[in-house]
Amino acid sequence: MVGRGSVIGVFAVLGFVAGIAFGFAIPYVVPALAYLPKLVTAQWFLAGLMGALFSVVIVLAYIAAHHN
Repeated sequence: MVGRGSVIGVFAVLGFVAGIAFGFAIPYVVPALAYLPKLVTAQWFLAGLMGALFSVVIVLAYIAAHHN
């Protein structure tokens, strides 16, 4: 069985990698969101949002895979 610290570490690394990946994708997404307020189109906001969403999806997949 994997320890709690290991699971948290894996999620942290996955969130970091997702943030980097979405950081590269943001220049293509921002022009499509030009009609939204400046806060929503800020690069740091979009990267954080996408990293958070990715982390939630990974946690849900983990829960589904280990549900008894």
